[in-house]
Amino acid sequence: MTNLKYTSKKSLKILFPLILLLFGNSVFAQTPTVQDCLGAIPICAQIYTENTSPSGSGNYPNEVNGTSQGGICCMDNELNSIWYTFTVNQSGDFGFTLTPNNLTDDYDWAMFNITNGSCADIFNDISMQVSCNAAGGGSCNGITGANGGSNYANQGAGCNSTPPSQFVGNSPDNALVPVAQGNTYVLVISNWSGSTNGYSIDFGVSGNIGIIDMIDPEISDITLPGDCGGDEMEVTFSEYIQCNTISGNNFQITGPGGPYVTTVTANSCSQGGAYDNVFTINVNPPITEVGGYSIALVTNGTTEVLDLCENPSLVNSFDFTILNGPLTNIDIGNDTILCDGGSVVIDISLPNADSYSWSDGTSGPIISITDPGSYTVTITNVCNTVTDDIFVNFVPLQTVDVNLGSDTLLCPGEIYTLDGTWSGGIQYLWQDGSTDPVYQVSETGFYEVQILGACGEIGFASVQIDYDETVLFLDLGPDSLLCEEDGFHVIDVSDPNAEEYIWSDGSTNSSLQITENGIYGVTISDKCNVLIDEVDLNFTNCTICEVYVPNAFSPDFNGYNDYFLPYSNCSLLNYSMKIFNRWGALVYTSTNPDDGWDGRFNNKDISEGVYIYLLEFEVNQRGENIPKQLSGDVTVVK
Repeated sequence: MTNLKYTSKKSLKILFPLILLLFGNSVFAQTPTVQDCLGAIPICAQIYTENTSPSGSGNYPNEVNGTSQGGICCMDNELNSIWYTFTVNQSGDFGFTLTPNNLTDDYDWAMFNITNGSCADIFNDISMQVSCNAAGGGSCNGITGANGGSNYANQGAGCNSTPPSQFVGNSPDNALVPVAQGNTYVLVISNWSGSTNGYSIDFGVSGNIGIIDMIDPEISDITLPGDCGGDEMEVTFSEYIQCNTISGNNFQITGPGGPYVTTVTANSCSQGGAYDNVFTINVNPPITEVGGYSIALVTNGTTEVLDLCENPSLVNSFDFTILNGPLTNIDIGNDTILCDGGSVVIDISLPNADSYSWSDGTSGPIISITDPGSYTVTITNVCNTVTDDIFVNFVPLQTVDVNLGSDTLLCPGEIYTLDGTWSGGIQYLWQDGSTDPVYQVSETGFYEVQILGACGEIGFASVQIDYDETVLFLDLGPDSLLCEEDGFHVIDVSDPNAEEYIWSDGSTNSSLQITENGIYGVTISDKCNVLIDEVDLNFTNCTICEVYVPNAFSPDFNGYNDYFLPYSNCSLLNYSMKIFNRWGALVYTSTNPDDGWDGRFNNKDISEGVYIYLLEFEVNQRGENIPKQLSGDVTVVK
């Protein structure tokens, strides 16, 4: 396989160190912070303000070999530190001024060139130090920096010593630092006082050497799949890219196959770092088909693929061609059963295969198999070799006697299972196209199944399934009163579809003769239906109640027709009789049907004439009180 590699004509500008560059191939144990060289703050602005000075020395202490350890750096040690880093775009003099928020605080600092080294080298390689100031005490506290205030580049502890050295200081000011284009530097600020007052640092002293990055990054180098394809590419950016601003969505691959999904990884990002400039693009599915492809970097230009100073990457695209492509895993089919006298032809032609070799000596992509056995094919091209095999067996023709049972009558809602399962059956085909060996019946119809074996149909069966649609009817009616005069009552529940009758008294006829009061129940049934009903029947006097009211009477007390009252063949209940004269005055009232009006009012005989009567009463018929009302006129005759 040949890897394709593109390199941008744009000169590479290394903004500041990548973790793997700084530490070689070692894997750091903890995530670097701004108090560590590996987590140095990139200089993306002229002035930085630290309102509170941190304590401690980060997750990688003792990165500077100070004088208190008998070391080679002018600082006493790395105390309460913050690191900064930058890469020079134009050779010149670098400078800065650090102003403590409390001018009595004593800040030390040291600057190292790590272009050809790493953070791990600083401790032992004094040649990496390009400027250092640990002066303190008296007039040497307060403002410090490489600001051109002296001609010295290395000042140790103390103040007003002339000349200064690694071990003694003269003033808090150092000379400007000559820097070269393309070199990368780190600056460590150490708070020797240990206060938390903070400081501000101004890099404007540096002039126009371009330590603040304003150049858009781009892909400077890319390793593409070779002639045989693959699932991985590697891109190198001209600057370090923030890990959280780049993802697989920023790479789009077009070409045969796909769609392709990409994911992006980088060594330092996966180990907890914040940036890297070398990224691995993993492609799924792998690129295998012969043809032309393109991979493009796409960004939204604001929040995606940003360098350490928030500059968005330029878009790039790269074309490549897969000339051969690897042979993918082949599949010449499942093991096969053939009928006697049959054959099977297998064609596994592949456009990028160079040779085919079958276990029976056949060469080429096509083989015709007429004998049972195991067959293996090996396919080779310049990228790889793949194999697959198949077992072919021959079987005789066969037939079986399949039986789905007798024609069946089912009850509504009943589910009936037809089972066509048969040894040797490998496929089942029912009348509606379903292919399970069993079939659930839920409606009337003609059902049939065809059973197929390896060599065609081996059996057939059918059956008629019907559903009983018989409807039974049973209604004994409401609870009722029967007339005693009839002597008996017959309940008839005959139904031509009923197969059995069972009455509450145990009788099994379709009718029952009733002679006594009681609750009578019956159950009728057929194959699929069961109906139950009952009724409460009671005998009662059914005589029709008649009431006769005379239209005249003569209250002369001769023993004949002396009283006015109604006559009835039944008892009058809740009885009321009222008599009115022609002017509507009430002259008589009674609530006893046996009391009649004697033609007197206020113990005096009334005069002859016509009077109005109103009768209100109830009569009991078939056990029910029925209200009635009669009115009319009666003539008093004397």
